[in-house]
Amino acid sequence: MQKPPTCSMNNLEDPMGFFFNDPNIKRMAPEDMRFEEIQVEPYPDGKRLHVTIKVTPFEKRPAMEIVLLDTQERELSAVNVIEPMRWQIDFVMHIRQRYEDQSPPYALKARLYYPPETEDGEIYEADTYEMQVDPAPQP
Repeated sequence: MQKPPTCSMNNLEDPMGFFFNDPNIKRMAPEDMRFEEIQVEPYPDGKRLHVTIKVTPFEKRPAMEIVLLDTQERELSAVNVIEPMRWQIDFVMHIRQRYEDQSPPYALKARLYYPPETEDGEIYEADTYEMQVDPAPQP
């Protein structure tokens, strides 16, 4: 039986410091967690958004809720991220064409939180973020 290949930390690059405890990276406690950056890039078809979210390095993995709303506060798309493995995540949001009268700009609302440890516990809200998004194709 062959032994599995070994790997050395010197041969691997891990800019997120996830797999190895990098002493130079300060990981935040839940009460210090924040969004560092949220980028939204519309696709040319006007029906999808590429979203990149960066959060502060964490000690304990958080949860995130990202919701796209129209001008009348109706939900057009939603993503829930439970305990992400990395501090930067990328995903595509598909805009549901539910309402004939929906029109940009839309509001993207993001919430960073920690669910309760027990059933009777409270949800800890770490950070919230809101931005306007215009997914209309650019000429």
